Amino acid sequence: MRKRLLIIFILVGLIAAVVALFGQQILLTGLQAAAPLHTGDYHWERIVARPGSFTLNVRGQGERQISYAPSCSGRPGTDPEFSFYVRPGKTNRLLVLFSGGGACWSGQNCIPGDGSSGLKLDGRVTYVDEIFPQVWGALQYTERGRYGMLDHTDVANPIRDWNTVWIFSCDGSVFWGSNDQEYTDPFYGGGTHVVYHRGFDNTMAVLDYLLERFPNQQQILVSGQSAGGYGSTLLFPYFREAYPDAEAALLVDSAAGIVPSQQHGSDYDFLRVAVPLWQAHRNAPDWIGYPTDLEGFAALDSDDILLAMARYYPESRIAEYTPAWDLGQVYFWHVMNEYTNQDVDWNASIYREKRFDAIPNEYYCEWNRQLVNRRTKLVEQAREENLPYTIFLAPGAHHGLGMDFAGSSNGLPFRTWLTQLVNSESVPTSVFCTDCQSPETILCP
Repeated sequence: MRKRLLIIFILVGLIAAVVALFGQQILLTGLQAAAPLHTGDYHWERIVARPGSFTLNVRGQGERQISYAPSCSGRPGTDPEFSFYVRPGKTNRLLVLFSGGGACWSGQNCIPGDGSSGLKLDGRVTYVDEIFPQVWGALQYTERGRYGMLDHTDVANPIRDWNTVWIFSCDGSVFWGSNDQEYTDPFYGGGTHVVYHRGFDNTMAVLDYLLERFPNQQQILVSGQSAGGYGSTLLFPYFREAYPDAEAALLVDSAAGIVPSQQHGSDYDFLRVAVPLWQAHRNAPDWIGYPTDLEGFAALDSDDILLAMARYYPESRIAEYTPAWDLGQVYFWHVMNEYTNQDVDWNASIYREKRFDAIPNEYYCEWNRQLVNRRTKLVEQAREENLPYTIFLAPGAHHGLGMDFAGSSNGLPFRTWLTQLVNSESVPTSVFCTDCQSPETILCP
């Protein structure tokens, strides 16, 4: 009898161990509705995305069938599995947050054969090419999240109690891509590899999930930082159509779209290089009026895109935050202009000690000049047409809101401006910093 009881006890223990080992993985095998909302539960849930499809009803345009096959870059030595992260809140409001993660558009910065990975920004790997395990661990154990809007302990944060989905960048296409592109590595002996530029697919997988998990939201805010800023800019209309009855706003963080183009005085058009590799034009929300042919879409710039959205969605709010001397944006401006130049010392990374000295002065000066001139004109045009566009131009050279979530511009705290963006009946007035001096090592004519 004792022997039989011992055997039963061992079997029960083994079954319990198997359930504990595989139970969580089973729960994460598809895009399914997750557990019910637990009020006050700020723990993150990891959702592994799988291929699928859904129907999006575009107002006045009919139904659109959207299929998606999510993936990270698949670059040799990386994990192509794409996952995203959800944190239930206490309200019927939804924050969709796209993370930063750089971009790539050539063999030089998409597939370096030295096995390096991540976002090195040294002219070899200029994008996050997979979702690192420590990301999930940090979300599990860090209640405060990464920065401002994710900090639910900050009583001055107007987003602190919202449902939140955090979408990570890992494919090099700033969430625009839906294409598998073959590249040849020009370094370390060469070699040909395919990179999965599927940022659009990844986002559509998230949107499909959200429609099941968080339907009928009262309010949505779509935002993104750096690469995520570009993703949020192009794809905001998909979320706007998915939640037609919600109050909606877009907040583009440190993604002003100042890229080389002949229209603005450069020798070549960066988008004409990158768009065909990512096939981004196929994913443009055509109901806005964006051209979906390659040449037409590549000729757009950020000014065109923001104005088109403000005109099409006059009941929404189209907002930007960007620092006047944004180190990350200036760095990519430098890379985009010089990435084919083999003589550039890319090891002078922006993350090294002398980061302001790593980029020649003229790149800072020209980027800042274009930013201020173009956004001044954009604000004036929006005012003339009574469009719901606004910008918070902050002082400094930081990249992204980050710790500057508590910062100010021209005496106005950013959190006050953000609170008006999401809570007030009127669109907040644009703010241009009066203390926008360049970093002390940068001298502009």
